[in-house]
Amino acid sequence: MSEFIELMVCEVCIHLLANGEYVDGTDAADKAGQGMAKRWQGYHLIPGSDDFGYCMSSCEGCGSSEHGNRFRAFADKF
Repeated sequence: MSEFIELMVCEVCIHLLANGEYVDGTDAADKAGQGMAKRWQGYHLIPGSDDFGYCMSSCEGCGSSEHGNRFRAFADKF
């Protein structure tokens, strides 16, 4: 039985989940990918379609504390 957890993720995480890449000339994608791998080991992360707008809370995907837009994603335990 699946256990879905709803997440609010940053722009970098949503791009990585949806497209498999995020290119901005920095190491943001590497940091986000490593953060998601650490935090969500044993889960499959799935991009959602909703935009929560600007938030000051940490990204629930990678753990980044940078403020910015947050997007819906889901974690499915496997």
